Amino acid sequence: MIGRDMQETIRPETHNVNNAGEGLRLNNVSLLHRDTVKLGPLSLHIPPGQILGIAGVDGNGQKELAELVAGIQQHSAGTVTLDGQSMDGLSVIKRRKIGIGYISDDRHHDGLILDMDLTENLLLKTHSEQSATNRGLLDRRRLRTDTADLVSRYSIKTASLETPIRFLSGGNQQKLILGREMAGQPRLIIAAQPTRGLDIGASEFVHNQLIEHRNRGCTVMVLSSDLDEILLLSDTVAVIHHGKIMGIMERDKIDLVALGLLMAGVRP
Repeated sequence: MIGRDMQETIRPETHNVNNAGEGLRLNNVSLLHRDTVKLGPLSLHIPPGQILGIAGVDGNGQKELAELVAGIQQHSAGTVTLDGQSMDGLSVIKRRKIGIGYISDDRHHDGLILDMDLTENLLLKTHSEQSATNRGLLDRRRLRTDTADLVSRYSIKTASLETPIRFLSGGNQQKLILGREMAGQPRLIIAAQPTRGLDIGASEFVHNQLIEHRNRGCTVMVLSSDLDEILLLSDTVAVIHHGKIMGIMERDKIDLVALGLLMAGVRP
């Protein structure tokens, strides 16, 4: 159906991973919106070279947590650090510059501008960097070369680099986002519902990319309502319910009954 053989997704153990740095740490973080607590208080720690999966029924604070770490929303209390560096008050652009990649749960509204072409959508991350300009103007030749290279490496199917992104399939749109957000050796990747709406071939590709970056020592947070995806990818699983962390389990000690109860808001 996908035109090639499916390969089993393999998760090597982390003992050979370079775990330099502290990774991502959230300490008693809360998020308020119009005097309503949307998130927290919660604390989390993801070391480098590990994937933390956030499991839970959709709509229990996953999007707020992802946007808080990415800088789209600013937390109301607590602290957020990456490798010991405070991210409190940092804008989205500044967080990107220190090495954060964000894969949104809604690629059409948050991740892409559908009427723009592939090169222009890649610019959404690099437009403020000197590497994208030449004497104050966009270096279009270099940008096209970079886009063509990414299209080749991620096997993105498109009629041309000038094709509006809305005419690509969902899987190819997601591959473009992956290539954009994983470029430049990111220190932290936030992947919210990374395979929602994708076929099994595109989902396999996304999973392998996340695991590959984890194996390079990147800190990875995966937020998904697909429990099988969480169990496949994660080294540690945290369960979220009504904006609070109900419990954290190591992958080899997961009890599915207890996990289901936590997702329903019941501590076993």
